[in-house]
Amino acid sequence: MSSLDISACQNQYSLINKDGWLRMAAAPRAILTLPTEILSEIFHHCLPFDPDEPTLLIRPDPEDAPLLLCAVCQRWRHIALATPRLWNSLYLDANPTSAQQAADYVKLCRLWLSRARGVPVAICMDTRSPPKTVASLLDTIVGMSRQWQNVEFVEDSTPQLAVDSSFPYLEKLCISPHPGDYPVHSFLDAPKLVDAFVPFYTRGVLLPWHQLTSFGSNRVDIEDCFNLLRHGADLVNLYLGVPPYGPSILPAQCFSLPRLESLTLVGIDRHVPFSLLGCLKTPALKTLHVGFHYDSDAVSLSDISSFTSFATKSSFQLHTLTLSLIPSTMDAVIECLKVTPSVVDLKLQLFHLIGQLNPLLTKMLDCSFLPKVEYLHIAGDTTCTPWTLLDVLKFRCKTAVGVARVQYLRLASPVVETSKRFVEMQPVYTELVGSGTELYIGVRTYEDMFM
Repeated sequence: MSSLDISACQNQYSLINKDGWLRMAAAPRAILTLPTEILSEIFHHCLPFDPDEPTLLIRPDPEDAPLLLCAVCQRWRHIALATPRLWNSLYLDANPTSAQQAADYVKLCRLWLSRARGVPVAICMDTRSPPKTVASLLDTIVGMSRQWQNVEFVEDSTPQLAVDSSFPYLEKLCISPHPGDYPVHSFLDAPKLVDAFVPFYTRGVLLPWHQLTSFGSNRVDIEDCFNLLRHGADLVNLYLGVPPYGPSILPAQCFSLPRLESLTLVGIDRHVPFSLLGCLKTPALKTLHVGFHYDSDAVSLSDISSFTSFATKSSFQLHTLTLSLIPSTMDAVIECLKVTPSVVDLKLQLFHLIGQLNPLLTKMLDCSFLPKVEYLHIAGDTTCTPWTLLDVLKFRCKTAVGVARVQYLRLASPVVETSKRFVEMQPVYTELVGSGTELYIGVRTYEDMFM
């Protein structure tokens, strides 16, 4: 291709995307005569997929592929229209301002998906469109349900499906039925389904628990939670928002999840789901997140001692641990950390009643406490003496004798300004920053709000 005399070509084309980046410049006639199979493959690599977000779906855009490819020449248009995998990804999010715009959008989406022919499709349906537009689009999407591979229905856009529907290609599902929706949405006949997210889980959604490797729900009743734990032996990733429940409802038996590697338990309605951990055995667990989405004004403390039995019983080698806004004392948090010596990445968003950080920092001077931690992120309304903080920096970040060296330390609190000024004036701080250690001591930012 480099030997071609570009300037001698009469027909030249430039494909430039909407951001102004050169996608393909001065395409000579030789490119236009490439075999159809090669052009079809090249066209697929022109699709606007973000390499950092490979799951993002395509929004129709005349300034980007595949629509842009159809505007180059007649042959490219024919090839693009005859290549189904250019049209099997669609994000529907229109908000038309007129009935005509709505009708045109529905027509475009139907035409787009018809070009996918019989190949598996990935679709995300948003709900900002008027109800009539949503209904028209849902008719089209439901009509090709046997082609679904990855589908997401946001908020109230979930369609009503036949109970005996079959989904031979379905691998990933996000569905948002209204609580108590009946008849059921059954996905039992979906032999490839491994990933499901149901924001507000209801028993009106039937899932093949025995084959799922990933499941998530922002809210699941405790009885339904027990059901999925009982049948989810193949789960690798699990995210659960758990509402309040009484201790008497907890089962006597232990649920074994031998393949589970990532577990997130989020308490809702000011409830801490720690006692649920006592019912689990997860020997392969690598990542654990437990906590709330927001700080609670409640002053009552919760018993989190079940964490110790959970860690002891599971005998896992935990790599990442996040404890967020757990209503407990600093001593109780330290007891939890004592039984996780394998943790490398630790995030603590401390409960608002924990005002002193010194007990935790003092423990960090003990070689047997969190000996492998390399990334430490602590946020809260806490105070500490600058001398203790400086000792931790010297021992854990610089000398690190008998323990892993902390490469990243972030202490975010609105009341550590005095310590911040003192520590940043010390030679060890300058030395650590100069050697590549990432240090932050200061006020909390958005980065410090995790879970």
